[in-house]
Amino acid sequence: MVNRKATPLDLECQKGEVVFYTQVVHSSEMGKVFAESQDTMASYFQHVAKLSDDRLLVLTAELMIESAVENYLSAIMPEYENMLANNRGFSFSLGIKIAKALRLSPSKLFDGADTVRRIRNEFVHNLETKTFEELNPRLINEMELVLRTYFPKQPLTRRPPREAFKGLALFTLLGITSYVPNIRSLSSFLRDDAFLQILETFLNERNIR
Repeated sequence: MVNRKATPLDLECQKGEVVFYTQVVHSSEMGKVFAESQDTMASYFQHVAKLSDDRLLVLTAELMIESAVENYLSAIMPEYENMLANNRGFSFSLGIKIAKALRLSPSKLFDGADTVRRIRNEFVHNLETKTFEELNPRLINEMELVLRTYFPKQPLTRRPPREAFKGLALFTLLGITSYVPNIRSLSSFLRDDAFLQILETFLNERNIR
């Protein structure tokens, strides 16, 4: 069953651009996907709803997205946690690049994660930056551009930088999380005997050696 409404985001992309150019979820998994999306939203709002300090808001949101990227990579890489996640040289930036390079789901989600990461760095490495209004204008514009790719059919409305960040973080988190069931299913299929049989048939039919 093809599910085009697992999230409110417009995450469709051209066929062949990524493996899951549209979300594919079996009907039996729909309840699980919906529940995970709801849990993600609830967790996000629980963590950020009462935060008035912009730096703390950014740090909290970034940690949640970093965790989502790690779950995403764990879903396709059985040895991710043992071989990469606990390696001191493995950074969030590198994790984003790997997730994007795999080309399993829309790259715009990882563009969003990278924007959140760079905003986090701005707050952490520049003590003069205490509020979103003091951010580099380039980062503020970038937030709006990424949000526009998430909702390309909606009219563009400029919002305060703090609200733009909260939206960017939420929808990036929600989008990445919504693809994890797809990735888990793919990983399971690749390690099943049925995959080898289907692949052999595919190669024989196309005379590929």
